Amino acid sequence: MNPMIVISRPVSQAWRDGVYVPDPGCTPPAIRPRGDERVLHVALKTAFESQPQLTEALASLCVPGGYDEVNWLEAEARRNLEVEVVEAAARHQPTLIVIQTQRRTAITRATIYAMREASPGVTIVQWDGDQHHEPRDLERRWFVELGEVCDASLVVNTKHPAEYAALGVRHPGYLQIGVNAVYQRHAPIAGVPEVVFLASAYEHLPAYERRRDLVAHLHRALGPRFQVYGSGWRHGRPTLRQDEEAAVLSSAQCAISMSIRNDLPRYTSDRLFRALACGAVTLVERFPDMEGLGLVEGQNCLGWSSVDELLTQFVAKPRANDIRANARALIVEHHTWAARMPELMAIVEAVRGSR
Repeated sequence: MNPMIVISRPVSQAWRDGVYVPDPGCTPPAIRPRGDERVLHVALKTAFESQPQLTEALASLCVPGGYDEVNWLEAEARRNLEVEVVEAAARHQPTLIVIQTQRRTAITRATIYAMREASPGVTIVQWDGDQHHEPRDLERRWFVELGEVCDASLVVNTKHPAEYAALGVRHPGYLQIGVNAVYQRHAPIAGVPEVVFLASAYEHLPAYERRRDLVAHLHRALGPRFQVYGSGWRHGRPTLRQDEEAAVLSSAQCAISMSIRNDLPRYTSDRLFRALACGAVTLVERFPDMEGLGLVEGQNCLGWSSVDELLTQFVAKPRANDIRANARALIVEHHTWAARMPELMAIVEAVRGSR
């Protein structure tokens, strides 16, 4: 077996025109956090994904006791979100507020102003770690409105930040999701087929039609050797908790990666990183600037652009053990939540320096 390979990429040297995206093929700028922040995290936590490693990573930026959070889904259910985030800002006196929302909520421009008044000098960053709509779509108007008054607004592809800047968003940029440690090592379980696809399919979104077509084709071609896991599938299995996903991915020979969009540079489903972390040979539907994420076909993943090519790659699986080891090494080096914090802080410090 060849030794593990961690792909080395040049680091972007500077951002352009106040848009915080790395150059194609390059690693985002990163700085060592000083550990002197007080962070208020407006968090997205569900029964399936509580994201404890993201919490730990944000807390690592802080002085002792300097991390606090409001789970916006729970506060929204209590019909008290706006009040709770402003009260938390007044009580905690954060230097940095990270707002992790993915749709319109009770947090408005007025809420942002109130948090600033409650904690003078605070830096406020909103981050949407999902992708469904275009910047000009009505469904993204909330993000633009908040982006006009937040200090930075971050998304998970490198095309849209410039478009958000044209709409009046201040300091738009790119911050990719990270991987929770639970995915890096997990004991395999019995009963998992050779090829798995962990994904959701929602009837009300046309973008998921490609996924449904792929799954139907693979069921016909592979039969019991293939299974889809996730919500919205007529013949799939239920949505899995994170630890259950890790067990499935660690037990399969191959995992399929297919995002709802394959035309946006550096955008991918977070389940790609999860599959790589678990050591499954990951069959990645090609997308622009996948190299910028350190993905190299034949070294840490296999690529495909058609179902026939996907099936051919699955049958061949060249150097499978090397690919698994290299994939894990890539995740540990570049795609954990801990690795995201220096990237986040490089943006935060650049924004602070521009004031």
